[in-house]
Amino acid sequence: MTIALVSGQIAHVSDASAVATRNVVLTNNPTPGNFVVVIGAFGYASSPTFTVKDSAATPNTYTATTSTPFLNSTTTGGVGVWYLPNVPSGATKTITIANNNNTAGDWTVAEFSGVATSTPLETAITGTQTSTTTINTPSVTTTNAGDLVVGGTATAGDVSAVVTTTTPWISFYTFPSTQGEGAEYVIQTSAGAATTGYTQSTAGASATLMAAFKAAASANAFPTPSIGAIMIGA
Repeated sequence: MTIALVSGQIAHVSDASAVATRNVVLTNNPTPGNFVVVIGAFGYASSPTFTVKDSAATPNTYTATTSTPFLNSTTTGGVGVWYLPNVPSGATKTITIANNNNTAGDWTVAEFSGVATSTPLETAITGTQTSTTTINTPSVTTTNAGDLVVGGTATAGDVSAVVTTTTPWISFYTFPSTQGEGAEYVIQTSAGAATTGYTQSTAGASATLMAAFKAAASANAFPTPSIGAIMIGA
């Protein structure tokens, strides 16, 4: 099955002020069986931990792909990716991101169809760089054709000049002028290495998280014929 972004189902919140809880709201409730991903790039006063849930009567908890990478020991910022596979009936469009310490930054939520409903995460990889104007994300190598690869990046340079530089990656949103974060995705045609990059006019540290998710298996185009007895008349 081919993965596709669900039309209109991208939501983005940019917080210049640090808060403990924020809501990101999609246009519609996600379709049961689909896949929702959350990408956050943030600054903080002290190392935060996050809980990501929707607002259902019994909230659905989003799973973190891997540990959050941080910019460096002196610059307070990081990036994370969370996901909800095989969206259950009753899942809601409001996703709440809570943390134990206040954070500011950019948060993106997007819904995709065609992602594997069971154990969709193929791999996730993190990377950091020190002071540089060219940000190169780590390369994530997939082994399944048709993967969805998402990336999130937090930067500490000239935030107004941060831009994606590698096609065919697609940005989830236009980079804000007051924050140094990015979120993007690509749907691979063939398995292999996936990497992207950014430029910024003032050198700064960066942290990046790349995650690859598998496509759902396609149903057989033709049913497998059954084997039955053949009777031969006398």
